Amino acid sequence: MRSPWLLSLALAACNPPASNPPPAPMPAPSYTQPTPIQPQPAAPPATAQPIPELQRKGHLSSAAIQKVVRANFSSMTACYESALRRNPNLPGGKIRVKIVIAENGSVQRAEHEPNKSASHTTLGSALEGNEPPMTDPGVIACVVNEFKKLTFPQPEGGIVIATYPLTFSSQ
Repeated sequence: MRSPWLLSLALAACNPPASNPPPAPMPAPSYTQPTPIQPQPAAPPATAQPIPELQRKGHLSSAAIQKVVRANFSSMTACYESALRRNPNLPGGKIRVKIVIAENGSVQRAEHEPNKSASHTTLGSALEGNEPPMTDPGVIACVVNEFKKLTFPQPEGGIVIATYPLTFSSQ
């Protein structure tokens, strides 16, 4: 029976010392820790969500937009006149409606815009005065709904975002 000591000497003799230094150890691979996907909160209803600034914008002339709005203006004035019948002392005021016109000409979104924004076209801005804003929420909601029903010519090159100011007066 051989002793384990002789076996280890024999194994050492089989592996002669290398004339070159041993290779440097390989560095540990580096990697970037992946960012875990966080669950997103549920989006609020579309009516409460502001219209985002969109990257892709097309073109539709202001004359084409005005033509469609003016052709349907009677339904918008009906909103104010209906409220005026319920409250004869209802003051007039300005409503600014921000619309997104889809590539097919339909109104993708419409909402009341109480403050001016320079991020998109304002139609009729030269005619805008310092009229007080409309304060009746029913009139505002009705006018915004009427804008949602409109159909415009198809814009060139993508969607169009515009703001249309309307001023109502009981006089």
